[in-house]
Amino acid sequence: MHKNYFFLYFAVACVSPADTNAEETLNTLKYANRARNIQNKAVINRDPMAAQLQRMRSQIEQLQAELLFYRGDGQASFDELQILKHKVSLLEASNAELQRELQERRLTSEQLAQRALDAQVEKDKLIMQVESIRNGKSWDEIDSIQNQV
Repeated sequence: MHKNYFFLYFAVACVSPADTNAEETLNTLKYANRARNIQNKAVINRDPMAAQLQRMRSQIEQLQAELLFYRGDGQASFDELQILKHKVSLLEASNAELQRELQERRLTSEQLAQRALDAQVEKDKLIMQVESIRNGKSWDEIDSIQNQV
């Protein structure tokens, strides 16, 4: 059975509103920006022999069911086989639909997480601007600090 894993990481950056820590705060924000752009993709490390063995077992089960039908072990077993095949096809269709929905929700979750992170960075920048204004810095100084980020 194949399992899907989904990991979502958040970066946390600690900044200071003090003028004496402005350079370190800017470096921290630059690092946080680089860190949020790192993308990882988890891959399941499956043994190819185990996967092939599973496929072969499935094929054996299917062939055994067909053999029972062709031997003529009774009409009831054929009907049961048809019902089971129908159930399997319904379950496979349901599984495909659920996987599609899960993928859509993952994408939405990733987009929302990115938007939240972007909003937090913008909030931190605005807080730095407010603190700079409170500390008596001019707009030109604030703009030059923002352009460095």
